[in-house]
Amino acid sequence: MKETINLPSTEEREVALEAFSENMVEEKNRSLGAVSVHDVEAEDTPLLVVREGNEVVPFISKGGLTVLSGAAKNGKSTALTLLMAAMLKEDGKIGCLERANPCKIGYIDTEQRKSDTIRIYKRILQLAGLPEEDDYSKLVVYNQRAFFKDEKVDALKEICEENRGGLVVLDNVTDYGNNINDSEEAQKVVEMLLSYSAQYDVALVAVIHTNKGDKNLRGHIGTFMIQKADTVVLVEKKRSCFVVSNKASRRQEIPDFRFWYDENNQLCVEENSVSESAPNTTMPPKGDIAETAIVDYLVEECDEQMATKREIVNYLEGEDICKKSLGYRVLSKMLKNGMLEEDSQTGKLFYCDSDAADELLSDDNQDITDQNVCLFNYSYPQRRF
Repeated sequence: MKETINLPSTEEREVALEAFSENMVEEKNRSLGAVSVHDVEAEDTPLLVVREGNEVVPFISKGGLTVLSGAAKNGKSTALTLLMAAMLKEDGKIGCLERANPCKIGYIDTEQRKSDTIRIYKRILQLAGLPEEDDYSKLVVYNQRAFFKDEKVDALKEICEENRGGLVVLDNVTDYGNNINDSEEAQKVVEMLLSYSAQYDVALVAVIHTNKGDKNLRGHIGTFMIQKADTVVLVEKKRSCFVVSNKASRRQEIPDFRFWYDENNQLCVEENSVSESAPNTTMPPKGDIAETAIVDYLVEECDEQMATKREIVNYLEGEDICKKSLGYRVLSKMLKNGMLEEDSQTGKLFYCDSDAADELLSDDNQDITDQNVCLFNYSYPQRRF
């Protein structure tokens, strides 16, 4: 018997051809970047938010590009450690910074030596309340100082793919181009970041320096990032604290918030962000934080972690922390109680972990929280000879 084949009618063929054509057009539009109001991916998924009173403002979101800017030695690295530590902390909260969704984190350091990267790694774990002896699958830290530019670009793509849907921090973004003042190359770097953030649904946080003498982002790459980034924040050192403020935003502006080191070398973060309606946070007076500023200067900013008395007091006065006369008195006190020692060959001062220093720095080794301040203990490393 011959099998009977039922062919579609002319009307059915026309309907099928029309549906096929519509699908082809839709696929073509999709390939060109067309979006639909029904796209679930279009909804923002914040990873980290800033609490302002009873409300939360999205800070870092999946698929977005966030820029953290500031002058050299103005607290950018410390701000980064706070952001990542809040994501890793068990309760997901450090001061006004709160984790909205847990995720994997990749931190890429392209500037510093490996020992400095490890120091930042340890600081993140300490702020998150995690022991250093464990390895954490949710945080992978990379040191790519020795990588060539093309190697960094290739590695970034792999890291974004590995952390799909998570957070990737680039410190510093200018290392992904040969000339930050070349307009065409700067545009390519920013387009690469936007492409990776969308392709892998990853939240990219890029660090960039500001120009000396003003607060503008450095080079042509800074100009493009201001234009293309979802959020740009500025980290500034103001007297005895650091302020993170909104510089540009495509959506709701990020509320300003402050962090600082107190007289016990504890890192303090505001529980509520700075606003006209928020109560003022009690800030330590200049004289009380001068010791912390000296230790911070020696450990974080000085070659070989040593400096002369004149260099130290000039730093204190230049940063508007205290006058030279008070700076010299504080130095004398720190030398007397053993927090500082003088190198016999150079005459320079360095910080040491003496018993007196340990007692001073460890008066209260627990987290202290009140209405507006959240404190986290951070002990500086002992200087090695």
